[in-house]
Amino acid sequence: MTTTPVLTGRDIGITYQAIAAIRDRLLADVGMTFEDSIQLNVLADAPAATAPSSQIVAVLVAGLKLSDEAASAAIDALVSRGHATRGADTMTATEHALDAHQRFTALVAELAPRLYGDIPTADLAAAKRVLDIVTERANRQLAVSANA
Repeated sequence: MTTTPVLTGRDIGITYQAIAAIRDRLLADVGMTFEDSIQLNVLADAPAATAPSSQIVAVLVAGLKLSDEAASAAIDALVSRGHATRGADTMTATEHALDAHQRFTALVAELAPRLYGDIPTADLAAAKRVLDIVTERANRQLAVSANA
């Protein structure tokens, strides 16, 4: 007799898609894409909103599982939309982009309590632990697949 899993990749995927749809609408409202927001997170946290281009590529590759080429294309797109300027080996967020990033962050801060606010802290902590373990295992599997 097989046991039906309590949590599956389908469950995680459906949840991801619902949250991503909300995220993408909020990003569209401020004139950004998801890839823009990831890059601007790095730049907004950096001194003078400037970071090495290699750091942005590394974040996109590790976090979004993009190839180096796709990460470079995302950087090009950020620059072409006027959200960043490029130095010799650096990227700097524009004031317009930092404003959009701040507005998006505020929208997310308003939304989060509606999504998670009434869920007990212990349940959120358990979910975080499970997602961390699954992510670690998936990343390990990706590394094995890449080396095969």
